[in-house]
Amino acid sequence: MKTIAKTTTPIMLIDPVSRDTLEQEPSLVTWSYFFEERTGRGQIKVLASGLPDSAGADEFKAFLAEAGNEDLAVAAFTSTFADAEAKAEAEAEAKAKAEAKAKAKAQTKPPAKAADKG
Repeated sequence: MKTIAKTTTPIMLIDPVSRDTLEQEPSLVTWSYFFEERTGRGQIKVLASGLPDSAGADEFKAFLAEAGNEDLAVAAFTSTFADAEAKAEAEAEAKAKAEAKAKAKAQTKPPAKAADKG
């Protein structure tokens, strides 16, 4: 799971496993026990969480540079995943309905007659 976060003071935190870094500028990082612990200590502010692993740090940096406002960048970046998630859910629902309809149609067909052997 990926998270957008930043430090609450002018420090740099480096996850010892993933080597993801956090500073006062918002960053997209893979959430870990290390960051969770630092959040509990008040060193990290979480701006958005629950992002898919496919979310890219460079993509988020581009949103941040273009928006010029961290709140706007976070909202725009997270909305791209909400749109993709909604689309995937709609496609899965349509596929399930089509499969259910095909199954129901197959069950209502009369059984094929066996050929007479004589």
